[in-house]
Amino acid sequence: FLGLSYYLTTVTHHDTVPLLTRNSWNMGADTYNPLLPSSDWGWQIDPVGLRIALRRYADKYPHLPLMILENGIGHLDQLTADGKIHDPYRSEYLAAHLQQVAAAIEDGVPVIGYFVWSPIDIISSSTCEMQKRYGLIYVDQDDYGQGSQQRIRKDSFIWYQQFISQHRREKTN
Repeated sequence: FLGLSYYLTTVTHHDTVPLLTRNSWNMGADTYNPLLPSSDWGWQIDPVGLRIALRRYADKYPHLPLMILENGIGHLDQLTADGKIHDPYRSEYLAAHLQQVAAAIEDGVPVIGYFVWSPIDIISSSTCEMQKRYGLIYVDQDDYGQGSQQRIRKDSFIWYQQFISQHRREKTN
């Protein structure tokens, strides 16, 4: 299989890249698409871009099934007075991306797996901070390692659990 991670799309303006330069994902010359929303860290949210990427990979590597190894959104999640993390933005992000995965499968793309990034809050490798939270499970820890380290299921955890339960495919022999 071919594994891929997907978080965002960017656009490159024709004036910012020399004509013969290959476009690499370094975000140096990339700009924002004004028609797309962005996360707290400025990453563009583009579920349709995932479907386009899946179709392009399927066209380029027709003999390989595809597996999405990482897909998620970093956000400033806050523990509320009720001791919970209400993160509808994460559930909405995942739902929109999973809808596009389903559409790609209907298009004939052989997607064999999808993994949300991340099951649990971890230190962000892109920013080296804990406040950028990707997980479905909140970890009570700040950027300096302070906190109880208690784990709390976010609302998105419950949503994803229900989504999996509703969309599980039974194996048939």
